[in-house]
Amino acid sequence: MPLAFSERAAQSRRSRHERVSEVLHGSDWGGIATLRDWEQDYLKECFYRGIRILLELERSGESDL
Repeated sequence: MPLAFSERAAQSRRSRHERVSEVLHGSDWGGIATLRDWEQDYLKECFYRGIRILLELERSGESDL
């Protein structure tokens, strides 16, 4: 996974922080889908970051992440 892809995924997820914050502060149950989408993107980002770190460790024995 190229670093640029990881950075774009994080940027995309972070761009929704304001909307997620509004959902958390509100009492509307309609925002559950927004929270689930954000969580799914976060979990994917963590998974791919972990895969990248494992590959770097296998190749060179160290990782910059």
